[in-house]
Amino acid sequence: MNESELRTRFPRASLSFINANTEVPAGQPKQDIRTAVVDAPPGKEKSDERACVRIVMFRVRLLDPDNAVGSTKPLIDCLRACHLISGDSEKEIDLQVTQQKVHHFREQRTELKITYGCSPETVP
Repeated sequence: MNESELRTRFPRASLSFINANTEVPAGQPKQDIRTAVVDAPPGKEKSDERACVRIVMFRVRLLDPDNAVGSTKPLIDCLRACHLISGDSEKEIDLQVTQQKVHHFREQRTELKITYGCSPETVP
């Protein structure tokens, strides 16, 4: 797209947006579109450290063990999207899910603890 077409479609676009999205004339190197305008968020870099994720679910009715682990998938995906953990594979996190029975629905909650750089033997 050329600049006038972008200005028509996006009248309030910033100059950096226009520059990043205009076609580059022949002979000029194209700007790397993967470069970020801001610094990378903390935790975005890959590290060799494994994160230990411990989830304790306090419930009136306890789940089957396989359902308890499966129900944490949205939470783990959210941690990954927020870059609090580098990934959700077994090589990148050590996941431990436990349950405790409570007497009233008002006492139900989920507690989450993330420990960085721990080995599977040192899970809290």
